[in-house]
Amino acid sequence: MRLEWIEDILAVADAGSLGDAAARRHLTQSAFSRRLRMIEEQIGVELFDRARKPLQLHAPVANEIARMRHLAQSLRELGADLRLGDASAGRVLLISQHALAAALLPGMLDGLRAQNGRVFVHLRSENMQECYNQLLARRVDIAVVYGLAEIASPVYDRLIETQVIGQDRLIPVAAPRLAADLGLGAPEEAPTTPVPGEFAPDLPYIAYPPEVFLGQIMERFLLPEVMSRGAAKPQAETALTLAALEMARQGIGVAWVPQSLAAQAVAEGSLSDLSAHLPAQPLDVLALRLDRAMTGVRAEVWDWITAPKPPR
Repeated sequence: MRLEWIEDILAVADAGSLGDAAARRHLTQSAFSRRLRMIEEQIGVELFDRARKPLQLHAPVANEIARMRHLAQSLRELGADLRLGDASAGRVLLISQHALAAALLPGMLDGLRAQNGRVFVHLRSENMQECYNQLLARRVDIAVVYGLAEIASPVYDRLIETQVIGQDRLIPVAAPRLAADLGLGAPEEAPTTPVPGEFAPDLPYIAYPPEVFLGQIMERFLLPEVMSRGAAKPQAETALTLAALEMARQGIGVAWVPQSLAAQAVAEGSLSDLSAHLPAQPLDVLALRLDRAMTGVRAEVWDWITAPKPPR
């Protein structure tokens, strides 16, 4: 039995109709029907009762559904393990959002290597949704992403083990000249809450698409407060925090980016931290895993990442 054959049979069992099952398998109904007949020919058993509408599994086949699910899951896990390579040799696949990969992960991995020199970490960076997708597909061992309790997904919470491993802040930054033009200073030590007051002229800012995580934070928590104090106008839109950071550096507008990502530019003076005047948003840094029964080097990496760290 091939994995895709099992998944085709499970699609029929779960969908309730041939058309819905075909859609789940990304095929037309006629192409899916032909493939089901091919599976029956290859196995040598009639699997489906075509006399009944909608299409149903014969009873002996239906009785094996639980076994098929277990077998399909085992085959997926085997494929993931083969793609990952020999974990016992010290290879771990880790995925994170781009901003974390650029700002926080290098220091974290340096500490991990100092703790365990035999670990080889392969780091991928993607947007948040793709981080979850890769983890759920078992193409990676561990994901590190930003989180916020108010935007958490209960579906993911049931499937994925989540540990808070740190904090960051989404802060407003701008080129110093733009900050001066807007009448927004940049004190060396910005308070944690913005100073009330209006700003003029209209605040130019870099937007995130509303469907991405940071876009949701902007829409729900930051822009309402900004708009209550004056008009704000998007100048550009990007899903990448690194691009937003560079746009802010070029003076295009105010960008809300992770503080860890902006820290060097703020220290060098190419960007001003405006969180004394505009709202900022605390963020959790989360470690995620799907396999709660990790062993070997993967378990060691998870334990190290999630262990409490002394403050820097």
